[in-house]
Amino acid sequence: KMELKKAFKNRFFLTAFCVGMLFSILSAVYNIQRYDYAQEMYLMTGGNPMVQASTLYNHWIGGEGVSLGSTLFFTLLPMLAAFPYGWSWCMEKKAGYVRMAVTRGGKRNYVLAKACAVFLSGGLTVLIPLAVNFAAVACFVPAVLPVVTYMPYYGVYHGTLWSGLFYTHPLIYVLLYLALDFVFAGLLAVAVMSVSVYVKNRVAVMILPYIALLCLHQVRWMLYQVFYSEVSPLYFLHASIMSSNVKGIVVFAEAVLLLLFAGFSLRKAGVTDEVW
Repeated sequence: KMELKKAFKNRFFLTAFCVGMLFSILSAVYNIQRYDYAQEMYLMTGGNPMVQASTLYNHWIGGEGVSLGSTLFFTLLPMLAAFPYGWSWCMEKKAGYVRMAVTRGGKRNYVLAKACAVFLSGGLTVLIPLAVNFAAVACFVPAVLPVVTYMPYYGVYHGTLWSGLFYTHPLIYVLLYLALDFVFAGLLAVAVMSVSVYVKNRVAVMILPYIALLCLHQVRWMLYQVFYSEVSPLYFLHASIMSSNVKGIVVFAEAVLLLLFAGFSLRKAGVTDEVW
């Protein structure tokens, strides 16, 4: 309870949350206006209204990749997830708070409580703006069932992650992507916390994992020749294809790698290391 209170009642969480909401609102306003403009053009021309081409599922922030809000949100998603509380362990070690907490609750319990709070703060900082955007856009853009013949308008192609669900149960598809983004944001935040085991500088703790993700993003074309799948979380956390098809096994493997890194590092801090 103490760690959760510290994670959610601090100015860093409020700042990251407000920035995420700003990007969410920018995307919603742009896409609602884009939908209204498209409908006006269809009425003026008197042609095919293409009802199935412009729906909620390609106008919410996760289903589109053309607005400034969407671009900023997913590009900065790792930072938004880590900023609320991922740095806290590094600062508490410097301040001597860790020694006091460990004497009261034990080293292993402290590490576990800290990791849970970091995971939840990172996940919710990303999940809530996404959910708010989806609900806001749903108030103005109809949730028409997508049709395969309008596939280019959606960017969800055959063979990509959960593509079958998208054209049959699109709401379930969106909910699955919300869950995926929540889990990955939480894991990225815990990964930042895990870097604190090896790095003492708070700025480096925040920046190094993000630089690693940017490097992975830049070499994704080379890795595509090996995996034939999108490997960059900055792209595969979108609910529509940004560059290449997304394979579940690649997403799962990256989640496991993050989990293993965090697990090894936190076990080292909670069991092996004697002095913090």
